Amino acid sequence: MYRLKRESALLGLILCFAISNTTIKGQKIAFKQGVTEELKATDMMR
Repeated sequence: MYRLKRESALLGLILCFAISNTTIKGQKIAFKQGVTEELKATDMMR
């Protein structure tokens, strides 16, 4: 029983880490896209 609890806790940790990792990656990608969009917009203004 104790081992099962430990494994589920570990799984939860891994899941949390994976979710936070993907959100950080997603934020970085979104940020890069946003910056390129801004650059394109400023280029068109010139």
